[in-house]
Amino acid sequence: MNPLVSVIVPCYRQAHFLDECIGTLNRQTCTSWEAIIVNDGSPDDTGAVAARLAAADSRVRCINKLNGGLSSARNAGLDAARGQWIQFLDADDLLEPEKFAVDLAATTNLQRPGVVIDDYCFMDELGHRFANQHCRPRFLSDRHALELAIRWETDLSIPVHSFLLDARLFREHALRFDETLRNHEDWDMWMKVFAFGPSVVLTGHQAAIYRVTSGSMARDQDAMLQGFRSAIRRQLAVDGLDREMAAALSAKLPLTDHHYRKGWRPWLAAMMDQRLIARTFPWPLQRSIRRLALLELSVHVDNVNRRFLSASHSGVDGAQAS
Repeated sequence: MNPLVSVIVPCYRQAHFLDECIGTLNRQTCTSWEAIIVNDGSPDDTGAVAARLAAADSRVRCINKLNGGLSSARNAGLDAARGQWIQFLDADDLLEPEKFAVDLAATTNLQRPGVVIDDYCFMDELGHRFANQHCRPRFLSDRHALELAIRWETDLSIPVHSFLLDARLFREHALRFDETLRNHEDWDMWMKVFAFGPSVVLTGHQAAIYRVTSGSMARDQDAMLQGFRSAIRRQLAVDGLDREMAAALSAKLPLTDHHYRKGWRPWLAAMMDQRLIARTFPWPLQRSIRRLALLELSVHVDNVNRRFLSASHSGVDGAQAS
């Protein structure tokens, strides 16, 4: 019988995490899964560790390929997946034991191909966990694609392993990750997936553990900004893009700059910190300028959200399917 859940585990220079990563699959209360470890031309002993894990459990397979990047590795996993559901799991991240059982139970009454989304927490390099206080996976409306366009990363962020996705979304629409994007390839994929209007279930269950490391790609703010801008422009170039989505994506560009502290506001704030300027301008004027320069990002986000979502607000909560 085909495995119920295909878990795609790309690995590059993270062989030391693989045992713990696959261990979280072995502890799943739902045991019908396959793990596809994709060795993306890693120079460490990823191949050997993956082979050992595959020899110990017939549900684990290993694909060895030339280095092509994270998107390429995930695509290789998608090509090899045999399950009804797709679970992405980067080698350094973890899952709670009930994730598959909770997610699959949430799909029972779906009328069309679906996406299940769980909550997540962070874990530092010492193994300490801490709550996700910001950007929780919550939608304000049933217009999910529009929200992904305007709220991503500023007040909505969902790691790749929080999702469980119907494999038909990839097979029937030939969806694959964009291998030319330096980062934000996951957001680009979710925009493609949600464009087909899948059923969406937010379980509210904390089932994914996102490991934060000092060498994380997300620490390179300039690279992340340029990658996100590239991904947004790719979406703006999609054939047949409707006007509202185009306007939302265009509004997202300055929000992204502000989020990464680029543009005139951060520059003005830095200028106000100079002693000469602080001594020259009277305090009331300084305060006005600081308010203008340091206006909370949330204010900008709320304004954009109101512009695009106020008419479609439906009160979708964390445990409701749509």
